[in-house]
Amino acid sequence: MTYIILLTNRIFEVFTLLIWINSLLISLLLFGYVLVQYFKLEKKSKIEKIN
Repeated sequence: MTYIILLTNRIFEVFTLLIWINSLLISLLLFGYVLVQYFKLEKKSKIEKIN
């Protein structure tokens, strides 16, 4: 009985870890995307200022 409890506990820990890593990756991707968009806007505004 305790073995089943330990097993489900381990599975729950792994799932929690996977969800945590997944959310971290998603937030990193979003942050990168926002940075890229920001730099694109910066380049456009600099080119417009020169013109």
